[in-house]
Amino acid sequence: MQPLISSARMLVAGVAIAASFFATDASARTYVVDNVADPVLGTCDTPGVCTLRQAILEAVASPGRDVITFDPAVFPPQYVTTVDVSTPLPVVADPAGTVIDGTGAGVGIRSLMPDMVKVVEAPHGNGLVFASAPGVPLRDAALIDVSVSGFGSSGVFVCGGAFPACNQDVVAPVVRRVTSSWNAAGILIQGRNVAKARIDEVVAADNEVGILIASSRSITGARIARSALTANTFAGIQLGLNTETIADLAITDTSASDGVAAIIIAATGDATKVSLANVAVTGAEQFGILLSAVTLSGLKVGGVVSSRNGNDGILASADTISGVVFKDVVTNGNAHGIRLVSDRMVGAKITQVTAARNTKDGLTLLESAGAKISKVAAVGNGGHGLVVQGDGNVLKQVRVAENAGDGIHLGGPGSGNTVTGVSSTANQGAGIYVDGNNVGNTIKKNVALGSDSIDLFDANPACDGNVWKSNVFELRNVGCIH
Repeated sequence: MQPLISSARMLVAGVAIAASFFATDASARTYVVDNVADPVLGTCDTPGVCTLRQAILEAVASPGRDVITFDPAVFPPQYVTTVDVSTPLPVVADPAGTVIDGTGAGVGIRSLMPDMVKVVEAPHGNGLVFASAPGVPLRDAALIDVSVSGFGSSGVFVCGGAFPACNQDVVAPVVRRVTSSWNAAGILIQGRNVAKARIDEVVAADNEVGILIASSRSITGARIARSALTANTFAGIQLGLNTETIADLAITDTSASDGVAAIIIAATGDATKVSLANVAVTGAEQFGILLSAVTLSGLKVGGVVSSRNGNDGILASADTISGVVFKDVVTNGNAHGIRLVSDRMVGAKITQVTAARNTKDGLTLLESAGAKISKVAAVGNGGHGLVVQGDGNVLKQVRVAENAGDGIHLGGPGSGNTVTGVSSTANQGAGIYVDGNNVGNTIKKNVALGSDSIDLFDANPACDGNVWKSNVFELRNVGCIH
């Protein structure tokens, strides 16, 4: 199955690595494209007539892991020289994994096919398609330093098995220093299982989805690094399309902006060991980063900035969440800053997080047990600064100020939480508010002053086992608050 998608327009180019990085066996050949024309003009053994179309045909017919390169005299590296495609290119159908490498040349592939704005079920809407054969996995396919634009389906399609069924595994595909613009999907990798995908230094702009990895079973070991996704109408990065499990995923040093969501990571079952580091997302209609699974474990988010998204800066939603770590994260100007929502969340660690000027709540943890929240600042949000609901959570060295709701809101049901060393100032609601069915908590050594409503508020009659002591405040609602 290929995804739904639409749209077409233009591109930019990148720089590359040496093709010798990819080892080839003795039977493999190298074909040098030395003609910018689209049709077949002659064999690649004849100088000056080797077109991209002919090179693909000969590489598919040749055994081994063949390499297609480009003559820099014909494709000068200073700018992009385009191959204008008027009819579909042949599928690069080779289980050994052909390498198409534009290193040292300026190579563009542009669609002139009349259906380039159509929706996608037709195979002829794609640009470069790598596949294997019926019942056979695809291994080690690679595309390096090439620009692809204007295709009604995918600019780059890596398919496990026969195309367009794509129902076999894809192993270790590489897409590096590639620009894919004004396609439906910029880069699509699809198979039964997708393992060890490497997407590096990619620019994907003005597609419907910039990078899409789709699998009916699993996505494991994927790495997306040093990439920029802009103005893609649905998502910059989408990992998972009816995918059962996602594991050992890392997105690093990458930016994504615009679309319905900048980054989507979604599994119908489990998502484990997901890491986002040095990532910036901005301007999405709904979600900056959306993580969705039945079980979400081992999530690490560090050095992430999520701003000006229409709904959530970061939303993680699962039946069960465990082992979450957020460190050095900023969410500002979203509706919700960060929301971690589950039926049961265990052991979250949230530190050095800033949630500022979001129109609703800054930071929300629901059904949380044993979370450690420290060095968090929630300032100027349109709802509560920090909402924590659950048992045994520890809030320490937190600053909440100038929020339109409560500075800190301990939601119910819950029990056994500790709030200490908090500075809560000038909030329009309460400085610190404890719900009526949140009991047995310790709230001590906090400063809560200047609230428009009340500094400290306990909705339980006679505090109901909540211990309030050594706090600094002016206004309290019950005498058991000290």
